[in-house]
Amino acid sequence: MAMRCSGLRFIALECCFCITDLGVKAIAKQCLSLMHIDLKRCTQVTDSGIQSIVASCKNIETLILSGCKALTDAALASFLPALRIDEKPSVTKSERTSIFQDDFFESYESADEEEEKKEEKETSKISDESLYRYRLQTFLESADRCDDKLCSSLIHLDLGHCRHFSDDACKLLAESCMRLETLCLDQCSKISDSGVTAIAKNCQSLRSLSLNMCT
Repeated sequence: MAMRCSGLRFIALECCFCITDLGVKAIAKQCLSLMHIDLKRCTQVTDSGIQSIVASCKNIETLILSGCKALTDAALASFLPALRIDEKPSVTKSERTSIFQDDFFESYESADEEEEKKEEKETSKISDESLYRYRLQTFLESADRCDDKLCSSLIHLDLGHCRHFSDDACKLLAESCMRLETLCLDQCSKISDSGVTAIAKNCQSLRSLSLNMCT
């Protein structure tokens, strides 16, 4: 379908429980003109699938991900290329040192080995989540933030019932999707006042914000 309908602008796959990242990536690769994507309750879709959409579909205006329970903050990290985590992320020496010093994950006692082997082992201990969290914090603390943003045309976003999203997700949205007019965060129980404040500060075009059962 994706190969023969490359001009597709609207696609709704609500409750297509068998849809996986493989299918989402095929759509994202072939249907570059997509403006509306509905993946509501596609429970097998993960961060990887959403990252493909964000990277390929530059004109996306509506993204419905309600009930995609496997998604985490990392799905939204791809909105800002500076935070993107590749399948085999390249970790700089400064990042590796800072992550260990700032204790973004459990401490790791390295053996008395050669420096190169030590660095290799330390890098292997850095999870994608730890690297993402470090890059996010560094980005948010930077006074001179990169203007390179994807999904800048996004107007409608539904993240309801995605309970893994946290305040970090709100901060990402606030930085990358300033044109948002409607946002649903129903039952995103990890979101606090801090995340909502970040959205209110930056998304000044917002007309509808749903926070039902964010307890």
